[in-house]
Amino acid sequence: MTFAFAVSFIDRQVMTLLIEPIKSDLNINDTQVSLLIGFAFSIFYISMAIPIARLVDRGNRTKIISLGIFFWSLMTGICGLAKNYWQLFLARVGVGVGEATLTPAVYSLIPDFFPKNKLGTAVGIYMLGMSIGTGFALVLGGAILSYMSNIGDINLPLIGTLRPWQVTFMIVGFPGILLALLIRVTVKEPPRRNIFEKTNDEVAKTRLITFLKKNFKTLGFITIAYSFGGMVFYGFLTWIPEHLRRAFDWDISNAGYIFGLMLAIFGSFGAVLGGRFHDYLFSKGYQDAPIRCALIVFSLLMPIMVVTPLINNSVLTVVMLGVFSFTMFLQQAMSPVAIQMIAPNHVRAQVVAIFFFISTFFSIGIGPSIVAIFTDYIFKNENLLYLSISTVSAIFLPFSIISLYLCLKPYKTSVAEANDS
Repeated sequence: MTFAFAVSFIDRQVMTLLIEPIKSDLNINDTQVSLLIGFAFSIFYISMAIPIARLVDRGNRTKIISLGIFFWSLMTGICGLAKNYWQLFLARVGVGVGEATLTPAVYSLIPDFFPKNKLGTAVGIYMLGMSIGTGFALVLGGAILSYMSNIGDINLPLIGTLRPWQVTFMIVGFPGILLALLIRVTVKEPPRRNIFEKTNDEVAKTRLITFLKKNFKTLGFITIAYSFGGMVFYGFLTWIPEHLRRAFDWDISNAGYIFGLMLAIFGSFGAVLGGRFHDYLFSKGYQDAPIRCALIVFSLLMPIMVVTPLINNSVLTVVMLGVFSFTMFLQQAMSPVAIQMIAPNHVRAQVVAIFFFISTFFSIGIGPSIVAIFTDYIFKNENLLYLSISTVSAIFLPFSIISLYLCLKPYKTSVAEANDS
């Protein structure tokens, strides 16, 4: 599942390296390309997540995951066949449909494999997929783009001429099709723990609504925190490679190598250590461990993300990107663990899907675009991209920090009620 998560991030994030050639070939601006990266991907990701989650709560989760991987990988390859903006937009929508299967299903599976005192470490290891996938999207994407750029355009029968960025999509999408088959034949569905007897749709719906009402304040604060935080994080991840190209006149492939390695190496350490940090606090009796951990990390991230884009020394910028990569991934396991600790099995995937329905719209759907909007329509100069990244971080991260602080007390109540049920 960690490998699947990595592949999903490779497929969704590789476009961040292809900004300039796509802009040039399709004659679009930063805001339009940001819609391809974020909004197009998120449309069906968020709209399909809840219906798929209902299937996850009842059906074979490993089958659902393998079908999702096959579909999003196929659509990633089809991105390479796009000849205009709207064809590429629709193909990116298809990538989101496939990826909507993975997150609810995996977060439903993990608590059936691991006890509560191991959830942080287990989810932290799964979150390695995000750091590795995001990093290798830049490293491998940069290598493929550089290689294909040296070769030039490719002419294929029936398909016609393919530009290097189009071939990059096709190459990146192919391994996922093999992965879908691998998961289908090797990963077994575990028995579900702590689940009620089978019920009809109306009873299941009533139980979900009852849980949401009882935990409304807790879930609301978590969702607000990760919606604004995710918006800033995705905006940062999307535009930093292009910032390095514009600010320091780097080749985009080199920018991808550097930032990708920071994310893959330091982000991976952060993901695992963040999970272990949670389990340590939980073992010391902190029932609010996932929220407390997230609050600490978000508070550390704010000055890092505000300052890093403003640094005009490339070496120091790289050092700060390493610090950012490590720190950001410390908190990646916390939102799913927080929900897993309070949501019973029979509604868990749906609760996760509702959380991601909202937070994904903000993070993936708006995050890349909000930075581009600042660049195109407020600062009105693409060379001021660094100001856009810094300003977005300074404005929106405080909302996350305040929401996490306000969540501490109601979350303890939600955990106590979950333990008593």
